[in-house]
Order: sequence, then C-alpha cells, then structure tokens
Amino acid sequence: MANENAANDNVPVATDISGDGPWKDAPRDQVQREFKAFRENNPFPERFLGVAHHVKPPRDRACEVIDVFSVRVKERDDQLAPCNICHNQSKWFSDGRLIQDDHGWLYFVGPDCAHDYFSGGVFTLWDRTYRQRQSAEQATNYLLQKIPTIPSYLEVAAALLPIAHEVQEAHRQLRNECPVFVRTLRAALKEDGLAVDDVQMVNRANGTTYPRRFSRRVASFNGRPAIGPTCDVVGILEGGTTLLSAMQCANDDELIERLAAVETDGKFARARHDFDLGVQRIAKARDDIIRHRTFYVENNFRSLATWNADKDGPNRFEFECRGTRRSIHERGGGRFWMTFDKLFQPLPELPV
Repeated sequence: MANENAANDNVPVATDISGDGPWKDAPRDQVQREFKAFRENNPFPERFLGVAHHVKPPRDRACEVIDVFSVRVKERDDQLAPCNICHNQSKWFSDGRLIQDDHGWLYFVGPDCAHDYFSGGVFTLWDRTYRQRQSAEQATNYLLQKIPTIPSYLEVAAALLPIAHEVQEAHRQLRNECPVFVRTLRAALKEDGLAVDDVQMVNRANGTTYPRRFSRRVASFNGRPAIGPTCDVVGILEGGTTLLSAMQCANDDELIERLAAVETDGKFARARHDFDLGVQRIAKARDDIIRHRTFYVENNFRSLATWNADKDGPNRFEFECRGTRRSIHERGGGRFWMTFDKLFQPLPELPV
C-alpha cells in the first residue's frame, strides 16, 4: 500500500468512479487502519489511495463512515481538506468524515453538507452506526484489558471483608453505647478540628466591657465517618464483589465467549458500567475503612482527650488507647469498648 499511496501524491483533477475502486471488498477495519497510519506522517489526507477528487459520492451507492478526523492546518499552508460535496476548502477543523462506497471509492464530506446531500436521514444513520461501532470496539478493548484483573480485585475484597465487619460493628456499638459522646463530639466538630465555646471580654469605646462568645479550636480531629449517622461499608464491599464475580472468567476461552455474548446482546456499555462500578465500590469500601480507622488511631484519641479536658470542654468522658483496644466511657452513662483484631493491619493494595 505504501508505494501506491506515494504514487497517489499527484492529485488528479477528477476521478473516474464508474469502475471499482482500490478498496473494493476490503474490510472497513483495514481501510481505517491504513488511513490512520497514512495520516500520521502526511498532513494531506486527500492523497490517500482511493480518495475520489472533485466527484460527489453517488446517492445510489451504499456507503458507510470509515473515520472521523481533523486536518493539521499549519502543515498544509492553511489549506483545509476539500469536501467532495461542496468542494469548499474551508472544512474540518475537527470533524471531517471519510466515507466509503460499495464500489471501493473513498470520499471526504463535511457533516453539514452530508446531512443535506443524502436525503431521508441516511447520513445520520451512517454516522450513528459508525459511532456505535467505535464505542463497541473501545468497550471490547477495555474489557479485554480489565476482566483479567477481576481475580485481583476479588482477592482484595476478600481481605477487606473481615475488616469491614469490624468497622461496621464498631460504628454500631459506638452510637448505641455512647450516644451522648457522639452528639457532643459532632457538635464540637469544625472544618479544622475540635472546638469549644469560649468567652472573651471586649472593651467598648466608652470604657465598659461586654462578653463576646466565639468558637476556639483546641485539637485536630480525624475520622468523621466513625461518628456519622450510617455505616454500610460491608454492603458497599459486597456489592462490588457481586458485580465483579458475575463477570469473572475462568480462562481466555470463557473470556472470548463472554465478550461475544455481550456483543450479540449489544450490552457493552452495561458491561463496562458494571465493571467500573464494581471496582469503584471496592475502592470506596477501602477508603471508608481508612477513614474510620483514623478515628481510632492513638493520635486522634489524644486529641479527643485534649478537647475533653479543656477548661471549656465537656469534661465528662474518659478515653483509653492500649494496643488494639479502644475504650470511651461516658461518666454516668454508656461505655464503648472494643479490641480490634484486623483494623490496624496493613490494607491490601488495589490492582494498578
């Protein structure tokens, strides 16, 4: 093809399309692939083999869109690719169409011209078919790359599941056993940490003073989800596992069969959505575990003790942080106590 393309550099004034063109019976994928390769090193797409010049595509021939492309204007001395319909040079900054007829000839058309030239919405159908085909090919390539990674994601999910159960149980116990602590702590939360209400005496111009209330930050804080109203990290993780397990393939043959079935049913978009959603849920569950864990780390418990013991703090809670054991006691009220077997262990990394 390279020599024939080079020979086509002398662009003819007109092209006789009455006979078969050089791409007669050629697979569309081959035409598209060679056209893209040609354009990588040549800013003049009209010099590609088989492109008809100064000839409109016959309305009585079956055509299809082969590619959508732009031209590199600066490499063409500001001359844009000509349209086979209107022959106008001012075309295609970004959306020219290469179409092929059933005789093997190629044409460049602008979408506006093509919509007007081919009546009855014919070009709209060709264009939609091309875009659907491109989307399906992209989805196929995406799934071919991603489905083999499912076992790795499921291994991560299996390792996270017991930790997720610990997190969810800790959340349940904390809210049930220490409701006063949770309400008090949530009221003290500010964007930059834990604060208490304080009073400052302000001097007036006449020499008198008055009290001004303000919020005073006393400590940093991490782990807001641990005292949030809900926690469903187990459900999120299991939801992701269910989606990916349904797409898992035992071997390459099963993978090819699954992709063929998806293509037959026209459900590429749904398959890609399910994979992405499954991965997102596993990733979210992992992130939620990390955010819950930061509430129980030693530094955060020190911050809680600092806030509680401040002169304007609640001064009604006791905190214990020993090894993997955490305890919060409301004086005259409830007590949260839990030893974490899994939470502080290193978390598995998600596949890259």
